[in-house]
Amino acid sequence: MNATPTSTMLRCQTAFTACASILLAITLIATFGCGSAEEEAAEATAQASGTVTVNGKAVTRGTVALYSLQSGASAEATLDRGGKFKLTDPLAPGQYTVFLSRTAGVPEKFLSETSSDYTVTLKEGANELVIDLK
Repeated sequence: MNATPTSTMLRCQTAFTACASILLAITLIATFGCGSAEEEAAEATAQASGTVTVNGKAVTRGTVALYSLQSGASAEATLDRGGKFKLTDPLAPGQYTVFLSRTAGVPEKFLSETSSDYTVTLKEGANELVIDLK
């Protein structure tokens, strides 16, 4: 079967259009990205450390967690014997609910992100928090 000049040109034009579309898609993805981990990492510019107490007495065991009800972002850290902690993962600046886990002697409402009413606001950079639960 012999191809006519018109059908050969049509196949070439179709192939060119497909290649151009793929190239355009790759260029757009490379330029604007998918908005995934890179965007979150760029926004996560707040670090937090501090102490956790209940009525002025250090919480010496367990975990402290910060949770954003707006974005769902969270981070946690283990408490030392002085009630001190340091989050290892940065978070985006904003408001976070503080709650504890794997600890005793803490009012029950502070054991869940949905029942805790203690919030902190993280600003860009280092944040030294004094969390005194009552």
